[in-house]
Amino acid sequence: TTSTFQLVLRFFWLLLSFPVFLFGFINNFVPFYACELPKRNLQDKMFTSTINFGVSVIVMFPLCYLLLFVLVALISHSCLFSLGYLVASFITIFVQYGWRKYAIKTLSLCRYHRYERGKNALLAKIKSARQSILSNLGL
Repeated sequence: TTSTFQLVLRFFWLLLSFPVFLFGFINNFVPFYACELPKRNLQDKMFTSTINFGVSVIVMFPLCYLLLFVLVALISHSCLFSLGYLVASFITIFVQYGWRKYAIKTLSLCRYHRYERGKNALLAKIKSARQSILSNLGL
């Protein structure tokens, strides 16, 4: 089980890393969510991953990054700064994804911790059933 101190440390880490997440979210919002519009009108849901890959990866990421590079170069008057900004934007895709997963996991742990501290009857039954299953399997 996760202690209260560990949860506080997780929230502190999320708070410290939030600016990097926000940078990545702002710079990568359009390429990530551009595929949502065509998916609304799909009759066959089997094409969802095709639309995700086709619209986001093949079309929107190169187009948005080219536009971002030109826009930052025009504003900063420096191609080197623009290239650095482009690399930082690309790297923060992975930071944004990892931060989001970590935040979801932290909120889930917080909810579990709250139920555990509140002596939730349903949680006690679930833990008992889990222990019974594991003992039957010999684990």
